[in-house]
Amino acid sequence: DKIQEAAAGAIRNLSGENEDSVSGEGGIALLIALLRSPSESTQEQAASALWSMSTNERNQAKIVSEGGITPLKDCLRSPNKKVQEQCVGIIRNLSMNEANEIPMMEEGVLPPLIELLRSLNERIQEHACVGLRNLSMHPRCKLQMVQDGVMEPLVGLMRSPLEVIQEHTVVCIRNLSMALDNVVTIMENDALPPLIGM
Repeated sequence: DKIQEAAAGAIRNLSGENEDSVSGEGGIALLIALLRSPSESTQEQAASALWSMSTNERNQAKIVSEGGITPLKDCLRSPNKKVQEQCVGIIRNLSMNEANEIPMMEEGVLPPLIELLRSLNERIQEHACVGLRNLSMHPRCKLQMVQDGVMEPLVGLMRSPLEVIQEHTVVCIRNLSMALDNVVTIMENDALPPLIGM
């Protein structure tokens, strides 16, 4: 409702210089709960605040420990592109912390993250690609990613007009190729010709 939307917006505005206070007063738990709001505007405000706060390593741990992964995963499939972009940005930030890699995989983040590689929004593509690149460092994640079908969209992104997306894509494929079990699938998805053409 409007009150929750306004509260989430106020928390977002206050969190800039007061992250520790917002986190310590239960702000992260509230924002995570608001990601489940039926109102997309409320989700937007909550996701915006969490995105800003998720650049801090302590807040990353708190987002995970407060149960944030599942609602973030669900928001990756939001019809609202702004909510999608903010939530994939949070996932990108969480993926930078090694301790979050397995919980994210186990809670099913990989399939919707892989789907976002096909987004028409290049910012969403880039965040998804960086998140997957980070997760591809973990031995279990790199196997699961290939099983979940990451190769086809990655091969497509090697032809992206944006060099930054090409770079993250190639690094992700390099990481995936370090697992022998992935090599056949990578080759079957015709990754070699665009790699040679880079």
